[in-house]
Amino acid sequence: MAGADDLVERAKNGDGRALDALLERHLPMVYRFVTMRLGRDHADVDDVVQETLIAAASSIMSLRAERDGAAPAWFLTIARHKLADHTRRAPIRHLDAEAVVAESDVQQIVSDRDRDRRLREAMARLTSDQEEVLVLRFVLGFDLDQTSAITGRTVGAVKALQHRGLASLERIIKGAGLESG
Repeated sequence: MAGADDLVERAKNGDGRALDALLERHLPMVYRFVTMRLGRDHADVDDVVQETLIAAASSIMSLRAERDGAAPAWFLTIARHKLADHTRRAPIRHLDAEAVVAESDVQQIVSDRDRDRRLREAMARLTSDQEEVLVLRFVLGFDLDQTSAITGRTVGAVKALQHRGLASLERIIKGAGLESG
């Protein structure tokens, strides 16, 4: 399997197969990110993902892959912009709790449904900036530098949003009686 740097360079040099492989490699991550933001059952998830991949393919020359994680951050930055475009055109949807655990087995989803509902309710009360940072950090697993690059914020700003978001989640869950009982 070709490395990400090799795929990027080949795609930038006009290799259609390399571009297809690069898009395919990042599709699951983009899909998960868009799903987390719009909700699993939202009718526009596929459209936003497709718009993201089309934009990535048409702007491949702007991808600078000098550092590890550049390609995923670049793809999610494009997805962020497409989501912003979508949000301006359509009402905001809530987080789909099942998307948070989409990679768990079905039994785990069933047993954790109530916890996920509580988490979804709490996440819906955060600012969209806090929610985005928490999704990038804890659902998609990006580090602070990657999250900073994706959101266009400083690492300090990401840390502050993460800290405030987690503190707010704790207050919301405890204050609203959303903790498991």
